[in-house]
Formats: sequence, structure tokens, C-alpha cells
Amino acid sequence: MAPLRQLAISMFLLVCLAAHAGVADWVNGVKLGSKLPAYRLDLVQGQLPDKAPLTVIDFWATWCVPCRDGIRQLNALSTALADSGVAIVGVSDEAPELLPPFLARFPARYPIATDHDHLLNQGLKIKALPYAIIVNQAGIIVWRGQPDELNQTTIEGLLAANRQAPSP
Repeated sequence: MAPLRQLAISMFLLVCLAAHAGVADWVNGVKLGSKLPAYRLDLVQGQLPDKAPLTVIDFWATWCVPCRDGIRQLNALSTALADSGVAIVGVSDEAPELLPPFLARFPARYPIATDHDHLLNQGLKIKALPYAIIVNQAGIIVWRGQPDELNQTTIEGLLAANRQAPSP
């Protein structure tokens, strides 16, 4: 096979793989099965959950246009999963005073907090937004990806797997 053709095929396969995995998964340092780092969130709206079986953590910013679609998606999931015990928390690493005006224009129906000391963002090596993770009660990351990839079926499958997993 000609070297140029082989290079073209390799590049095509790499692009397909990147599209499937999601560019943010390549950029961000989140590893499935790892434990959340120590962090402190400051609440801007709502109440942080106590003991949810799963918690969706959505990383977003006011300047991030695709994050607005993520908020709409998570609002719909919040309504659909209201009786499941699944918690959703939006996390921005921006200054707390920037969030209320944004949330007045793009309301979130779930708790919003800031990670303004950047412990969570830096600990997970979050570099590309929007990005979401799902953690179980033990703080283990069981899903990662784009908020628009999340759906009720995925979360219900993770809930079922979480119920079947042995307790630590």
C-alpha cells in the first residue's frame, strides 16, 4: 500500500475514533473508575443532595454557548428523573456574582454551585466545556462525556448497575 494512502486511511480512522470518543474526553483528564478529588462547592442556587445513588455533575461556564443546550438537556432529565433519586448539580468555576444574571436568562431547575477555588476542575483536569460526569455514592466516576449525550436510558442503566454492585 502506498505510504500516502496508508497515512490517509490512518488519519480517517483516527478522526472517526475521536468523533466517537468525543474531543472533550481526549482533552479532559477524567478517568472512569477513579474517585473524585477533594473539593468544596459554594452553592449559588438550590440545595446540594445528601445521599443520591448517582450524581450528575455538569461543568459549564457563562461564556460557553454549547453549555446552554446542556442546561436545557439537564432540565429535561431533572424532570424525567425526579422520582429516581438521581441528583444533578451544575458547576462553574467562575466568580459567583456572574452566575445569577446568566441563570435569569438560562434557568436551571437543579442546584448550581461554583468551584471558584478550582479544586474540582483542576483535580479532574477539566479543560474543555461543556462536560459532565456521573458519580456514585462512593464518589467513583461511572460515566463521563458531553451533557447532550446523557439520556434517561443511560442513567437508568447506571442506576440498575449501581444497585447490583456490591457495597464497599
